[in-house]
Amino acid sequence: MKMNSSKLLKILASFSEEDFRQFKRAVESPFFSRSPHLLPLYHYLKPYYPHFDSPKLAKVKVFNKLFPGEDYVDIKLRNLFRELTRVAEDFMVYRTLEKQPLRKSQLLMECYGQASLGELYEREAAKQTKTMSNSHY
Repeated sequence: MKMNSSKLLKILASFSEEDFRQFKRAVESPFFSRSPHLLPLYHYLKPYYPHFDSPKLAKVKVFNKLFPGEDYVDIKLRNLFRELTRVAEDFMVYRTLEKQPLRKSQLLMECYGQASLGELYEREAAKQTKTMSNSHY
């Protein structure tokens, strides 16, 4: 059974080449990635980007590459794909916020407010107001 219809592969196929390369950094980061098997999974999938249509993407083949000598356990592979999907989704959110400084500032203000950091909230609000008044809306 091939996995090219999986949520993970659909997300990865949507990445630009640059985003796919940058995604590796998220997979390598202990902040985003909690499993030691995610980076090997990324490296296994990388040659098949962006189409992910190789017979080598059959579940059993992927499992055997990642867990040599172990009997195939479907839930183990599904959990690994689920975890890498979570990292990919977090990466997408991060990249989106990088491109939308106003939205990022609004979220930061919300975080400051929730943490009762009124002074920092006010500074960010003033910075946001200045930015908005300098732009042409």
